[in-house]
Amino acid sequence: MVLGDGTVRDSYDAGASFHTTGQPPAADLWVYSAAIDPANLNHIAVGTMGEGVYTTWLGGRLWTRATLGKPGERVNAFSVAVSPANPFVVWAQGINQAENDAHVPSEGRHIYRSTDGGRTFDVAVDHVPGEVTLVNGALLAPHPADAGVLYFVFGTSFANYGTDLFRFDARRDSLSVQHNGHDGIESISFNPRDPAVMYLGFAAE
Repeated sequence: MVLGDGTVRDSYDAGASFHTTGQPPAADLWVYSAAIDPANLNHIAVGTMGEGVYTTWLGGRLWTRATLGKPGERVNAFSVAVSPANPFVVWAQGINQAENDAHVPSEGRHIYRSTDGGRTFDVAVDHVPGEVTLVNGALLAPHPADAGVLYFVFGTSFANYGTDLFRFDARRDSLSVQHNGHDGIESISFNPRDPAVMYLGFAAE
């Protein structure tokens, strides 16, 4: 498990007990989310407040701060996900505070993509008001068999809007969307035998 300050704790007895591995990535860190590589449990990426993404390949014993944005810019990385198809592909969603303060068209909101395991990131998708809505903590669902494909959502119950399910293909640099009348999609899973079959989990209130 990963704690709110980025400390990693491991269990070797099915969760009956845990021990701390390594140290937090930095002092006084606030971690929004963590993603653990399913193929290598020592490879972990965490999204943080103001400091972007930190990545470890040593189970939390040594961390590297990733490059998001220009040097010195503060980025809130709200969501992170490691591709099950390629551990060197890591996705993150966040907001560049300098761009947001400058009132750029994207409002500083982006989905970022790394191809070196989470050490460096480039912008993959921009927030486009009225077309592509990126909110804090957007659900990210990497395709299980294609490391170039990511699904993410925007949904709201306001005015019975429902949910936009976006599909980004990095190889083609293309973005498509399917609208769903239901709001509150909280999870996305793929059929293990046929990744083309997707399951959407809804939260009903």
